[in-house]
Amino acid sequence: MKLVVFGLGNYFQIQKSKLWSLPDVEITAFTDNNCALWGQTVEKVPIISPADILSAGFDKVVIVSLYVSEIYKQLLELGVERNKIISWPHFWAERMKGQMEVFAPEVLTNECRKKLLIISNDLNYDGASLAAIHAAEAAGRFYSVVLAVPAGNKKLIMETTAAGITVVVCAALPWTGEAERNWMEQFAAVLVNTYPMIESVLEIRKFRPVLWWIHESAGNYPIVEMQYPDGLPERKFSDVHLCAVSGIARRNFNIVYPGQCSMILPTGIPDKRKKKEKESQNFRMVFAVIGVVYEQKGQDFFLEAAEKLDAGLEAEFWIIGRMDDTAFSGKIREKAERMRSVRLLGELTREEMDVIFPEIDVVVCASQEETLSITVIEGMMWEKIPIATDNTGIADYIENEKNGFLVTYRDVDLLAEKMKWIVAHKDELAKMRKAARKTYEANFSMGRFGENLKWMLCEAEREWAEQKEKNSGKKKTEKQRQE
Repeated sequence: MKLVVFGLGNYFQIQKSKLWSLPDVEITAFTDNNCALWGQTVEKVPIISPADILSAGFDKVVIVSLYVSEIYKQLLELGVERNKIISWPHFWAERMKGQMEVFAPEVLTNECRKKLLIISNDLNYDGASLAAIHAAEAAGRFYSVVLAVPAGNKKLIMETTAAGITVVVCAALPWTGEAERNWMEQFAAVLVNTYPMIESVLEIRKFRPVLWWIHESAGNYPIVEMQYPDGLPERKFSDVHLCAVSGIARRNFNIVYPGQCSMILPTGIPDKRKKKEKESQNFRMVFAVIGVVYEQKGQDFFLEAAEKLDAGLEAEFWIIGRMDDTAFSGKIREKAERMRSVRLLGELTREEMDVIFPEIDVVVCASQEETLSITVIEGMMWEKIPIATDNTGIADYIENEKNGFLVTYRDVDLLAEKMKWIVAHKDELAKMRKAARKTYEANFSMGRFGENLKWMLCEAEREWAEQKEKNSGKKKTEKQRQE
């Protein structure tokens, strides 16, 4: 198959290894709207102007960009036939349908129970992935659970199977082919995790009950929308049971799909505090931001506040999370190198986090927007003091100065003030730590999460059966009219 690849930006850099892995594909040309690239080559393949695309000779133009909608319209105006334009995720899924790799735990349990399939985005050390894993752990009390993802971090997959959860890598997800659908028939219900997996929702609801669990910040919706140049194929989900991880996540979904999501299902996390916590060997107060380093997570905001603390204060500032090769990560590295009190710990596994959490005193969520914050919940579980920005889902559970602190995003002075207060009163924080722990127990324990999840799955099955019966009645009535 001959291809022209449109897009050479950051998204292409992430996906190019997959592109090179396809054995029966010939790339006749690359193109991009950045005129500075025209005339150069990629792997000896020329980069041409979009205006010259019709002369390249191709079976398909593959859009390897997040701006699918804009480029799609541009290609139509250039005279490219509609059926020859395809987005990269859709193209990759078409090539990968039927390819499934199973990672099973050494001992399979609960095989006699009803089967639950959980479908989620790529499995990485991020909040949505960890929520899916915790959902699998919680549902394991009632179901035989399988977690299916399009791809995943091998360390995290191994950690997940070690916890007794079967992971299946279905490379075509969120799209499904005949092989995937036949395999999914064995499950009594399907939990689809995150909004970008909407294609799985649209297909699976035809033959199985679906519980759709929404996590996304407002900025994720336009990105998904741009993948559909002609608009999303469906706007109503009466046959799907919808829930959101927080009030903010519900609000964001209902802005796009008014009034369709009413239920909230906060995630739960395992209680590791039951294990005896070792005494911290660090004599300085440790403030930590945990998560992938990028603008929306506010690591720069965190460091700006840290700079305002007096040099003599006994405090350290840790940034834990993957740092990609981006300008923002470079900015964080540069600033951290100038501040002796800052440590960059990189991405840590869950086991490594279990070792390091006892060393942390305060977990800071400095995000511009975050629909919950698993890292803050983990901090509460470990009896750590939480600081969160007010535009986060976890803010609904923090009573300022009682079980933690709330600050306004980008209010550097306020964040610095709270951190100074904590350092100055470090011997008076026991009551607040215990209040944070009680917040975890009341809202985010695995027991509570499991019961809520079980109820919502039962509701999904009931509503789907009712909708199916209703549709069957309509068809029967229509048939009788025709007769």
